[in-house]
Amino acid sequence: MSAILDAIHARRSVSPRRMREGVSGPSPEQIRAIVDAAAAAPDHGLLRPWRFVYVPTDLREELGGLFAASELELAPDSTPEQLAEARRKGTRGSESLALIARLDPDHGKIPPHEQWISVGAALENMHLAAESFGWRAMLISGPRMESKTLREAFHLAPEERLVGFFVMGLPAGEIPQPPRPTSAEKLTLWEG
Repeated sequence: MSAILDAIHARRSVSPRRMREGVSGPSPEQIRAIVDAAAAAPDHGLLRPWRFVYVPTDLREELGGLFAASELELAPDSTPEQLAEARRKGTRGSESLALIARLDPDHGKIPPHEQWISVGAALENMHLAAESFGWRAMLISGPRMESKTLREAFHLAPEERLVGFFVMGLPAGEIPQPPRPTSAEKLTLWEG
């Protein structure tokens, strides 16, 4: 196989809760290279429907507080344990980048689903770039990304969506190898 195919087949998302604590993450140069790789994603019409916000390590506790506030906003009856877990989700991993989609739903030529494909391709490029430096990563997403708390904290325009946080670090143990489908399972022949 080629080096590119090897990298694609070796890619695994690693949950931040399975990442080592207290480990320095990617260097500033590596973070720029990871974002540059994302920006190389296929992009019909050159709309560039994505942007990234780096969350400095010294502000991760603040991000954890925003996660807890978002949890409370969406579920006012959250228990202290649920709020503590939400806070931890914002602080895990070594480095974090917010992935923000800016779609043009009224574009006459490029429908929103094609713009979302570009956002997804940017995310995959980020994964592969991070792994090329020896890091593992995962996108943390979910309902709290739509919270007013996080939208305001990241100064989102009305047409923007906080897709999630791309968290990078080193695994604390074995990386699970989930089964993946093969071409034999997913490829059919069109017969006209």
